Amino acid sequence: MFNHLRARITILMIIATLISVITISIISNITLSNSFYEYLTSQKQNRVDEIVDLIKNNYNEDGLDEREIENMKYSPLAKGFDILVKDNEGNIILAIERKNSNMHDHMMNMMGNDEKNYIVKTIDLEKNNQKIGELEIGYSDSLVVGNRELEFTRDINKSIIYSAIISIFVAISMGLYFSKFISKPIIEVKNTTNELSHGNLDISVQTRSKIKELNELTASINYLKESLKTENNLRKRLTSDISHELRTPLTILKSHIEAVQDEIWEMDKDRIEIFRKEVDRLILLVEQLKFLNNIRERNILINIEKVNLEKISNEVLKNIEIGFIRKNIRIKKNINENIFISAENDKMKQIIINLLSNSIKFTPEDGQVFINIYKENGFGIFKLKNSGEGIDKNDLPHVFERLYRTDKSRNRDRGGTGLGLAIVKEIVEAYGGNIEVESVENEFTEFIISIPLYN
Repeated sequence: MFNHLRARITILMIIATLISVITISIISNITLSNSFYEYLTSQKQNRVDEIVDLIKNNYNEDGLDEREIENMKYSPLAKGFDILVKDNEGNIILAIERKNSNMHDHMMNMMGNDEKNYIVKTIDLEKNNQKIGELEIGYSDSLVVGNRELEFTRDINKSIIYSAIISIFVAISMGLYFSKFISKPIIEVKNTTNELSHGNLDISVQTRSKIKELNELTASINYLKESLKTENNLRKRLTSDISHELRTPLTILKSHIEAVQDEIWEMDKDRIEIFRKEVDRLILLVEQLKFLNNIRERNILINIEKVNLEKISNEVLKNIEIGFIRKNIRIKKNINENIFISAENDKMKQIIINLLSNSIKFTPEDGQVFINIYKENGFGIFKLKNSGEGIDKNDLPHVFERLYRTDKSRNRDRGGTGLGLAIVKEIVEAYGGNIEVESVENEFTEFIISIPLYN
């Protein structure tokens, strides 16, 4: 698989290079041909102009000097041209004929020997504004390419062919080189995702590439693996915790029923009350789990209304104040008035009751609780800080998870189902808010809730 991928990448690079080289070759040839044609046309016209100027400058009433005539005949300047110079009586003074050109027919018919695009120019020769003769110059309009021009074009074509060969070689080398860095991490990512799909969460992508995007891909796969592993561990622990929470009241109920059946105990009011409390505990656990799932799945309608955070906090505090009094917990408040948030009265009461109840449970006698309410950056802030045992730093990231207990012994004397803070977090986030916790062990614990202000 690895070799096949490398081969495909190499082949694709070669094909891309070939297409690029062919395209560049075609464009280069067209451009060079046009430029070369324009160059030859310009050169031929320049030669025509030079011949005309030369004859004009050396011709007078006495004709052309014999030495000039001989020089003209063998001059490279006249090569490829038919030149005819006549005086006013029509006598031919100079005649230069191209090789195999049949100049007479050209001059008479302007198309001799069936040659196409033959051009004849007739120019009057003057001296002191008096006509003293006539020049006829004939040449083929088709471009005649010499050896130097042919050599030039051959060199250009050779350069293009050599460039193509070198480009293909470079493409193969680079294809093999880059395929090593591209295909290997891709194959490893594929194998890792296959393992993850089969439940193997202990595997991760180890290969690192020099390509930024591939490194980001491998980092994403590894993050996905860690997330799945965390979720899997949470699911296992949640199943274990639910089993534990259900097992305890069911065990109590079973033991009491067996004791009654064996006539060890009598079915009196006290025994029935024990049954009722354990059944209530089971009902509360099931209802809270259902409520939590409904919030997370958005099956519970979240109503947004204008809530006075200061007013509702004071109401809840007044209702449960007796709990603070019994433990002689001092309450210090710094509450700003008229802070209105976008929430729902009943749900906000549930949040504050939960937090204050926790502070009563976990604050020692003669301890302190600090309540701070204010607004900041478009949010209403509710802070609750209590002195006491605090939360271990290893437990701190998990306090909002379902059924998570920082008390490993699961002491039921403190009550609760382990779902309160998870419910608080879900409700706060449903309103677009945020909840955080800070704690120092054996010193304090502080919960900070931020909920958008009502507009």
